[in-house]
Amino acid sequence: FSSEVGTRLPAWAGIRVPLWVFAAFCVLVAFAVGCRRVMARASGGLDSPPTAALRRYTVLILAVACAVCLGSCRAAYWRRCMEAAETLARKGTCEAFLIVCSDPKAIAGERHSFTARVTQVSFWTGETANLQLLPAVMASVETPADGLRAGDIVRVRGRISVPRGAMNPGEFDYRRYLASKRTFAAFDGVVTSRLEVRSIQTAGGWIRERVRTSLSRVLPQEEAALMQAVLLGDASALSEVDSVNLDRAGMGRFLSVTGFHVTMASEGTWYFLEKLTRKHKLPTIGSAIVALVTAACAGWTAGAIRASVSAIMKALAPIARRKYNRIAGLSAALLVCAWATPFPLTDVGFRLSFAASVGAFFGSRYRRRKRLSAVAARLAWTSTLLGITLFAFPLMAQDFPEVSLAGLALGGLWAALISLLVPLAALTAMLPGLMTYLAWFPYWLGRGLRIISAHLAGFPLASIPMPAPSGAMLLCWYAALGILVWTLEDRARSEVGLPGASRPMRAGRMLTLGIVSAGLLFSAYVHTRVPWPRAVFLSVGQGDCAVLRFKGSVLMVDTGTGSAFERSVLPYLRWAGIRKVDLCVLSHLHDDHAGGVESLRQSLPVSAILTAPGTSRKLKHVPSIVEAVPGATYTVGEWSIRVESCGDRFALSPSDANEDCIIVSVSPRLTRTAAGRRNADQAVFEFWGDAPSQLVSSTLTNMERHGIRIVKAPHHGSVHSLVSGLYEGLEGGAVVLSVGPNSYGHPSAEVLDCAKSQGLPVWRTDKCGAVSMSARKGKVFVETYIESSVMGLGQAGNR
Repeated sequence: FSSEVGTRLPAWAGIRVPLWVFAAFCVLVAFAVGCRRVMARASGGLDSPPTAALRRYTVLILAVACAVCLGSCRAAYWRRCMEAAETLARKGTCEAFLIVCSDPKAIAGERHSFTARVTQVSFWTGETANLQLLPAVMASVETPADGLRAGDIVRVRGRISVPRGAMNPGEFDYRRYLASKRTFAAFDGVVTSRLEVRSIQTAGGWIRERVRTSLSRVLPQEEAALMQAVLLGDASALSEVDSVNLDRAGMGRFLSVTGFHVTMASEGTWYFLEKLTRKHKLPTIGSAIVALVTAACAGWTAGAIRASVSAIMKALAPIARRKYNRIAGLSAALLVCAWATPFPLTDVGFRLSFAASVGAFFGSRYRRRKRLSAVAARLAWTSTLLGITLFAFPLMAQDFPEVSLAGLALGGLWAALISLLVPLAALTAMLPGLMTYLAWFPYWLGRGLRIISAHLAGFPLASIPMPAPSGAMLLCWYAALGILVWTLEDRARSEVGLPGASRPMRAGRMLTLGIVSAGLLFSAYVHTRVPWPRAVFLSVGQGDCAVLRFKGSVLMVDTGTGSAFERSVLPYLRWAGIRKVDLCVLSHLHDDHAGGVESLRQSLPVSAILTAPGTSRKLKHVPSIVEAVPGATYTVGEWSIRVESCGDRFALSPSDANEDCIIVSVSPRLTRTAAGRRNADQAVFEFWGDAPSQLVSSTLTNMERHGIRIVKAPHHGSVHSLVSGLYEGLEGGAVVLSVGPNSYGHPSAEVLDCAKSQGLPVWRTDKCGAVSMSARKGKVFVETYIESSVMGLGQAGNR
């Protein structure tokens, strides 16, 4: 193995980037500062016209650098909060006093979920805990018959745990989602008593409760949930159908991600107060207060913080006798978000909100130029929409399983409709008695919006699944956008008579654009077509599932349980852009290996399913089943699947499906020139299912093993499947353990010691998350999802 070739951003970032990206960023900042000074001296001062535009961009770049440094310092506090939560989770059952911070929501039966602050914790050992580093917990408890409200103080008995994070690409990271809300622990238990004293509720919580109560009194449940999402940015009350329809229609991002409701509330207040009074300070102060209150009601999400800071600076700029600068507003919002939001680079709202704001700035900036004025006079909004689309599109593809084309095309219409809904929702919440007689207007507008979104969501191309872009694709995309902005800025300078870029600089710019575009196309091809063999062993808990890809051919081995498939496998398939499975191999029909086959068939087209002999009758509703033949080789696209064994049905008891599981070796299909010779550098993936030791031993007797062997350990590393010779003679190979929390003791220490004694590295999905292995040039490169390391397995003949 080689050493780790990548480095990591600070822990608050949560992502890994190559070391040269850090160097490039530092050079960029130094270059921007240096250019500013040089141009200032050449033009006579920092305030001269040639350096005005460069100074604004330098401020933004320096703000990003300061945000990185500020977030790194703040990260120490967030890391200590996570460590405190992990420490409490290891101490077992406890009794605690919780202050309910949000309205409880029913999840199952009498169990409700709500955010709470912990005031006191005592364990059965008599030990107490320091709660200064535990801001809040997500409680899931059995509540009393009369229910709970925000502000109640309850005594609960249960356990503190750490929320489960994502283990596979594309999987929803619940732990990171709670961390973005400054919640690092979960509490599961039962309410034992409720105190008569109510805690002092926060202003934001009190307003949220009043708004929800008023809306529910005036409007039906579906329309009230929509108005709540419009006014508070809280889409949790929407039904699942409405949530999916609004996302597919492209309206979901306006409701709960970008902080658009904060901007509309602030601007609407400013417009109303300006028409109501002639005092210029009242509209500005009123709009700033409304922006602050609306952000507090939204729970201080990243999008709400960005919108509130920008709105406050815009409102107070006239009082300070300054002209509002949008770049200065974005820079200030960036610094505040870096301080107030845990792990901001991993927060969806942070990325999309700032990307959309930057895109709107550049789109509106260049539409006012002379050459574009004739078109911009009629279609002024199109350039802004185009800027938002260009800057936010790759992030939408990365953060959502589907990208709404309707939302990109109708973004201006959705913005106008929500701008109309915000004051209506505010009037309905503030004057429920009056709006009882006028509720027909917001009701029909909300109902019409729901109907339109449902019809748009039904169109075939309303939203399309997009593979999440790789890091190289994102880098090339935004580099191309940077060159485009540079070109437009140079053209704008020429229009006002300022000197533009020199001819060599323009030629270098075009050459760089060509290189970046070629890199974008190449990285997109590599990411979607996978020109080399790749196997991804997904983390599905105590179960098995692997996805193999090569030149458009997709092969799956096992599916995991039904719940694991919905939670982990299906999001990965959508994240990777896989729309069809050529072959699914089911080692045997235990639920932890084949429980998700029905969901797989309903979600994606599956050309064929390979199972053990005699098991097709048990899959009555699954078509295209092929029963494996021992010793047969099946060719599927670019893959070759050899059935090593189908179980010894005469020597072993047929009562256990483990004894009848099929064992397969999967390798890239050899070319004609290599078909007649032994390829020692070829990667071969062995899948042993849950084969017991007798089946493993009999299979090894008749099995030819050459090349770089990647062994998926049988039966999750059980000692009852360990035999002599399984891990011997596999120099250059590796062992993958697909395992999760279990009571069987998997994986056993004997299996781990045996594999390591042969010099084989061991990868565990419960520790490393998804394990991805790519075969290139006689080597196998391994990358894990959690422990973001990239290793290389040497060639079989030269170790």
